[in-house]
Amino acid sequence: MEPHTAFLPDEETAFLARVQLSNGSKYDDFHERMAEQGFSQTIKNLSGETKQLPDATYFISGLPERTGPQAVFDRAKKAVVKHKELSDQMNIKEHIIVVKASDVWFDLEDHEEKPD
Repeated sequence: MEPHTAFLPDEETAFLARVQLSNGSKYDDFHERMAEQGFSQTIKNLSGETKQLPDATYFISGLPERTGPQAVFDRAKKAVVKHKELSDQMNIKEHIIVVKASDVWFDLEDHEEKPD
């Protein structure tokens, strides 16, 4: 097994999303908003090791009938809107791109759990 490839189940579709926020100063809760929408900041390799994605990059997968490119984009946009409202930063400008992932190769750091 290759340590630099991701396990993507055949019955699911997977996407990488990059969400960059401009004009804001409070980002701490944004990752929680993305997690609420089903996004993760990590990805697992074929060996089952969890790897940390680069900043502002998220992974999501699911059944094709519930996870399409537009639906994933809409979920990311929903997380941004909620973050703007909850952080009282309506001036934030978001830059979002969603890409369907079928084969993924990477060289990433191990994910380390952060204490609560």
